[in-house]
Amino acid sequence: MTLRWSPAARYSTLSAFPARPIRHLFTTLITVSLIACIFHPFVEIPRRRFNLTQVVASRWVYFLALTTIIACST
Repeated sequence: MTLRWSPAARYSTLSAFPARPIRHLFTTLITVSLIACIFHPFVEIPRRRFNLTQVVASRWVYFLALTTIIACST
């Protein structure tokens, strides 16, 4: 007895397998986007006040945030 799958069943089954790792990537992407939206106003303050580039201001803000998190956790 041979069992033939319809093309719709075959493609839906094959598309379900990579969905699990991709779901993890979407969760990470959403988390990183929220962090970026939260930190954006804090990046704009030193960028405008000290006439820094976006990259330098971002690095300073993230460094200070990381330092604060480490200092509070110890």
